[in-house]
Amino acid sequence: MVPCDIESGQRPDLLTKSRSRAILSALGTSGYLGVDPSEALRLLQETVAAVESAGAVPAIHCCGKADWPLVIQSNVKIINFDAYEYSKTISLYPQEFTDFLQAGGYLAWGIIPTTGAIVTEHVTSIRNRFDKQMETLAHSIPSALLHSQILLTPACGAGSRTTDESVKVFEMLKELKTSLSTVS
Repeated sequence: MVPCDIESGQRPDLLTKSRSRAILSALGTSGYLGVDPSEALRLLQETVAAVESAGAVPAIHCCGKADWPLVIQSNVKIINFDAYEYSKTISLYPQEFTDFLQAGGYLAWGIIPTTGAIVTEHVTSIRNRFDKQMETLAHSIPSALLHSQILLTPACGAGSRTTDESVKVFEMLKELKTSLSTVS
């Protein structure tokens, strides 16, 4: 497994030519709108093309359940999702995700909860949850491929958490990365 270096946020193969550190930026809203899927795909593909033409790596965050084939067809390079609550949704589209990963895409695995669950979780319980998720998905997506194309992240934004809870989210992320690195 080759998770992202949590301290620096760097993944050498994902850095742009002119930057020494990866920069995360967001575009959009969490609002829900009724949009025709073909129009949503067209808009996503245009956005991805604009991000790439600026020399950046296009990524998307999906909260909850998503139309994964549409997201994959948008040509993003990183799909960030709430793996803490929704990892099973990936298993519904094994071929699509296998193709995405084989084409060089990454899954930003949001395994650290950013809900009230952060209060009772600890790195051992998160590690156990992660291992079970990987074991389940290995039945439908090649395990080595899956492990080599994962970046570890919080499930969603930590802005609604207290300062102490937010610190715990990122400390647990660092501890999980360390735990997984010692196994490799």
